[in-house]
Amino acid sequence: MNRAEYIEKLLTSYESYYNVHHIEDDTPLTARCDFHMENNRYVLNKRNVLWSTNSHEYCYVFSIPHLTDDLYHTFQKEVYEKGMALIKAGQEEHLATNLTLLIVCDTCDAKAAKALKHCRLHEDFRFGLDGWMNFRTAMVCMSNEKVTANLSGHDLKKLLRQFFKQNTRTVFSQI
Repeated sequence: MNRAEYIEKLLTSYESYYNVHHIEDDTPLTARCDFHMENNRYVLNKRNVLWSTNSHEYCYVFSIPHLTDDLYHTFQKEVYEKGMALIKAGQEEHLATNLTLLIVCDTCDAKAAKALKHCRLHEDFRFGLDGWMNFRTAMVCMSNEKVTANLSGHDLKKLLRQFFKQNTRTVFSQI
């Protein structure tokens, strides 16, 4: 399986739950996947809302032949800046936003993999009263079928490994 096939499987699977925006330019960014969820509680009828919260996830998918440390930091900065611009903390009952950087590459430098693993970005808005932002990173190296993620993106590893083995339709149903 090559990078293009893997990304196609990944985005097909994401389309079930996410709004997938394909990027058709000459940059390594191939897609942005958006997920929005609203939770609320009410008394007697839906007009009497006790509380309401919104959670969001923005997943940026990059495709690159060889990942270097400089490229990783460039992608991280780009996702952080674009993602923070989308967060509306203090509005719309914002609870949490996950920014996800997903890189699919053929090969990778050891220094880049180490930087990805040790990425620890977290923001609290007004000491957590207006919600928070978590930054998740994951990388799929196609040459050895290895998946690497930071601590926040650890749950992505199982999902990303399954694309090497299974049919696209069954991946999300097993989680």
